[in-house]
Amino acid sequence: LNLANNALGSQKGQLRAFARGLSTSESLTDIDVSNNSLWPDGIKVVCTALKASLSIRKVDVSFNHPGREPALAALFSTHPTLTSVRVVEAEPTNRIERSFYLDSRAKEAIGRTLL
Repeated sequence: LNLANNALGSQKGQLRAFARGLSTSESLTDIDVSNNSLWPDGIKVVCTALKASLSIRKVDVSFNHPGREPALAALFSTHPTLTSVRVVEAEPTNRIERSFYLDSRAKEAIGRTLL
């Protein structure tokens, strides 16, 4: 399911409804929610929903400014069928983006869960 570039982060009500559907999906294997301006709150909603979706194998959450949201690392460490994860972030260009950049502490937390 490719939902990249859909501004899901600006649609809070729809994002939560979408997440409810994700959490009950039994056939969805790949999901791309890259470049949706999810920010930490949206990342938490999506990752929490994906933890309950046991059919998921591949996830792309790139370019969403996750900051240090622990739900991202928790998804990687607890999901039993996840085989591919893509988390790419562009260098921040302003102060707001720097506040929610996937910094070294967040990268280390994700790395520890993948070992």
